[in-house]
Amino acid sequence: MLRKEVVLESLNNYTKTINLEMIRDGYNGATTQELVDKLDIDRTNCSRELNNLVNDGLVIKITGKPVRYFPVEHLESLIFAKIIIGEGTSLREIVENSVQKLSDFDSIIGAGGSLSMAIDQAKAAMIYPPFGLHTLITGETGIGKTMFVELMYNYAKEFGVLDNRAELVTFNCAEYADNPQLLVSELFGYTKGSFTGADTNKPGLIDRANKGILFLDEIHRLPSEGQEMLFQLMDSGKYRKMGDSTQEWRADVLIVGATTESIESNLLLTFIRRIPMLITLPSLEQRPLKEHLDLINLFFEMEQSKIKKNIHVDRKVLESLLRYRYPGNIGQLKTDIQLICARAFLDSMKNKNTDLKVTQEFLPQYLLENSYGGNDQYIAVDTLLKSYDKGAHYDGNQIVRTPLAEVNTYNGIDETMGIDEIKHYIQNMILGSYENRGELKHNPDEIFKIIKPEIYYSVAESLSLAQSRLKCTFSSQTYIAFGLHIQSIIERGLEAKVFYNVSEDIKVHHPEEYQAAKLVMSYLADELKYDFAPEEAYLATLFLTTHHEKDEERVGLMVIAHGNGVAKNIVNVANTLLETDHAEYLDMGLEENVDTFYDKFKAKAKLVNEGKGVLIIADMGSLMNFGERFTKETGIPTKTVNFVSTPLVLESLRKVLFSTTSLGQIHYELLMTLNAMSSEPEVTRRKRLDDTQHGKPKAIVVTCMTGEGAAIALKNYIQDSLSSIGHLNLNIVTTNKQNYDPSLEDEYEVTAVIGAVDLKLDSIPYISTEEVLLGNGLKTLEFLLLKRNSQREYLTNQRIDTILRILEDTLGFLNPEKTLNLVMDTFMQISDNYEISEFERLNINYSLHLPNMIERVIRNEKIPYDEIESRIKQNQKLYDVIKEALKTIEEAYRIQIPDTEIGYIMDMFDTV
Repeated sequence: MLRKEVVLESLNNYTKTINLEMIRDGYNGATTQELVDKLDIDRTNCSRELNNLVNDGLVIKITGKPVRYFPVEHLESLIFAKIIIGEGTSLREIVENSVQKLSDFDSIIGAGGSLSMAIDQAKAAMIYPPFGLHTLITGETGIGKTMFVELMYNYAKEFGVLDNRAELVTFNCAEYADNPQLLVSELFGYTKGSFTGADTNKPGLIDRANKGILFLDEIHRLPSEGQEMLFQLMDSGKYRKMGDSTQEWRADVLIVGATTESIESNLLLTFIRRIPMLITLPSLEQRPLKEHLDLINLFFEMEQSKIKKNIHVDRKVLESLLRYRYPGNIGQLKTDIQLICARAFLDSMKNKNTDLKVTQEFLPQYLLENSYGGNDQYIAVDTLLKSYDKGAHYDGNQIVRTPLAEVNTYNGIDETMGIDEIKHYIQNMILGSYENRGELKHNPDEIFKIIKPEIYYSVAESLSLAQSRLKCTFSSQTYIAFGLHIQSIIERGLEAKVFYNVSEDIKVHHPEEYQAAKLVMSYLADELKYDFAPEEAYLATLFLTTHHEKDEERVGLMVIAHGNGVAKNIVNVANTLLETDHAEYLDMGLEENVDTFYDKFKAKAKLVNEGKGVLIIADMGSLMNFGERFTKETGIPTKTVNFVSTPLVLESLRKVLFSTTSLGQIHYELLMTLNAMSSEPEVTRRKRLDDTQHGKPKAIVVTCMTGEGAAIALKNYIQDSLSSIGHLNLNIVTTNKQNYDPSLEDEYEVTAVIGAVDLKLDSIPYISTEEVLLGNGLKTLEFLLLKRNSQREYLTNQRIDTILRILEDTLGFLNPEKTLNLVMDTFMQISDNYEISEFERLNINYSLHLPNMIERVIRNEKIPYDEIESRIKQNQKLYDVIKEALKTIEEAYRIQIPDTEIGYIMDMFDTV
């Protein structure tokens, strides 16, 4: 062994017992003399080798007297972050500088809560190739729409979609609503002499926004003339300046609009169709009370930063701020806090006080007199402010909040739940610790953005003790989820729920885990100096049981796709990120025979099946039918999702690895995930997925825990509440878990299960009693029961509804309704110029084929068509008609539809 290696090994051994707490307390590493004494070598040689190790990036050097050293690998293992500084004045400084900051989007209040869906939509809109998606943002006044657009702009630059020189140009439509001529000149610019006073050529805002974003604020005030003027720009990237009827100008401009009004009532339908992404931001009243408090804290911190004085706020003030219904939303809250601080600042100047003391006397009268929510609201506020008995103090040293600081494990646990139900909830929570948070496990420097280092380190040590005792290995997800749970207890003072109904069962069914959990909680209490409730050991026990779930049968996962390495690359990424080899793949060459490829699939799918069926993710064409054919031949159940992408495969793999639900339920949840990616209206598209029972009468099943009394009461409530049920041929069946008769599904087409117990019927949605009584459960049920109407007269409502349901299941990311409207327009254009027989049948086939073709072209997936040139020559007229009609689609989606795709469309028309 080289001398340098000997010195490094000695340093590792000397510092191996050092933990993060000791570094925080000032430990800085070993001195040269300490290593010399341990190794018994010459000091000069030891010093030389230590400096060589520093130059190699293997050792950190802490300057001072004496100089100290610490191994890089050990420190990185302690903080789960990459060391970016090799020399400093203290180890603590190096640790702090090595942890990166959150991005703008991920650090805003509500990123992990009420704004998570909006943020995901915004990110998707900004990075969607080739130049993002035009977007509309809706919501009440004062909710932060302008700030949200700025975050979108910054995100697009961070992601590299926009150049750093690209501008965000804001245009307030209200200022020009009554003057279309001025609007045109401001937006598009004008040429010399185009109107009186136009002495020079003037560029418009679109010139400035080229390669950037044009933000149309108050877009509902944009007159119809102004909307029409933007059509050509949005469709083709071309526009004309005012006064110039000959020259066309080009600009790549991403349009983002914001409005407080109804889009359908204030914007042209043709304009709305050209904006595929709709984002709705919640009002302050619609956001969780915890986010409301976070905003209050943030605004007081901002005022403290401006005036450079400590601010103390009485609890009563916080209560009033939380209980008031803000008509002006976040904007008014911020203004009110500024006003309160201004009054307190004046008082401090009069009385020569160093700090600001904010009491109720400084509140506007309307904050003192008006509150909302009744007794429940008072209880919620009182609970939230439990740790604010002495008010709040702002001195500039507040810890930066993180999105996951809002985690509350107990929110989803009902005290009537059994062990299996609680375990299932915890498993979903562990799974959820990854969703929309980045891959924490493989980017460990992200962990300390959501969990304090001392808490995470202590949790990791405690779970290591449990692993040794139980002779098992916990997943990284478990470390993160349990760390978040412990952090929420300490920082938010959460009280453990007493699971009287399952506490004894936990001890009996999981005695080893229960003893290990008591050891874990005892260790954490000592390390973190926190008095945990004894009941915490019960929930910790169920966290420790998660390692057993991997031994059970799981749903198999198989990805199949056209092309060379498409499925392989995606599956390899997903397997690597989740440290598994569970997902399998097959790639079909473009020239490969379908039957030959199916034989390969069949042989592999048999191996993939572990007893609970196979989830298939296929990209298009004949591959989508493999599952049904395989099930008929082998009896092995399958479900197919038609959209191959890395995020979807990763999500699917998480579900099959960590979920105990059935294949059908996983399939249903994945389709709901895909539906959520579209810009549909606010109502979630929950429906029966495998609608194969059209001839049977419809029914909903209402359940209760025992007996049927509660189910009957809920049935009566539903009948009284939903006017739509009266004229529907609908049966409501009451039952409990023990007495449910599966033959009911043979007699009825069961639309939904509602009540206290989820019967876990394959692919049938479940709506809990709480959702019905306290949430949007009735709206969800009504949406399941009623069919949507269509404005298209040339197909029946029933046909439109059927087409939309099929498109919802097959499209990956396009909005089915908006896409279908555009596709139908092109069909009518073709039919106007080409004689068609069997009009309705061809219209249906065309409406089903075109949306999937659009997605295929967007994804740049090419399919061959042999001798396409000769095919076009056979019917040049039909080719020209179709080519012309498809220009609308090409402009709307900024794509070029290849002749090979047009060939298949020609075949459709030539066969009728």
